[in-house]
Amino acid sequence: MASFILLGSKGGAGRTASSVVLATGLSAIGLRPLHLQITMPGVSPAIATAKGLPFSAAWIPEDRATRYSIHQAIAAHPECTTLVIDMPKRTVREVGLFDLNAAVLFPVRRASHEIEVAVRDYRDRDSQLEAVDDHDDIPPGRHCSGWLLPVGWPPSNIDHDFASSVARFDTSTRSGLSPLSILMPGIPELPRDDLDDLINGTSFHCSPMIADAAILIARAAT
Repeated sequence: MASFILLGSKGGAGRTASSVVLATGLSAIGLRPLHLQITMPGVSPAIATAKGLPFSAAWIPEDRATRYSIHQAIAAHPECTTLVIDMPKRTVREVGLFDLNAAVLFPVRRASHEIEVAVRDYRDRDSQLEAVDDHDDIPPGRHCSGWLLPVGWPPSNIDHDFASSVARFDTSTRSGLSPLSILMPGIPELPRDDLDDLINGTSFHCSPMIADAAILIARAAT
């Protein structure tokens, strides 16, 4: 099963919205996704109980989110071929690398501090993967790459502006590390009302604009 994990150490970075958009697009291109939200204590799931979802959905409270409980959730949906996990605000080190084969997406909005945090999170994952590869009993390079996922950037200048903004904060490239991977075209700035209708916990309503963006990002991720 192909897996995507939406991760990051900053709150309000767009992980849940991005994960739902991605799951919507994966469904539209025929991949039968399971959207799995890991919720913080006392927080209700944003989408798992909504009616009319075009994909399967489940949720697990963070204090019960183990490898076993995640595998149980997957096993409960044998119809699914793809997994999208929406993580709460956590660093890579707090979450750990529970699935080396999962592609990790770090949503990035336009504010400088959001870019800085996302770049740091991405490089923290690089460091953890290097430590894993140093173990003789684990085949090196068996894991998927991570991506920075632009969220809400103007499409007219995303290629140049986003890459330039990321480079300002990525001092690791001066140490010989590979440039960060960016999942283009990203998710455009979407109307607030459209997003509220998409992720309201009651019923699923996908506007044509979101549907188009969802298909583009799903194709780029696969």
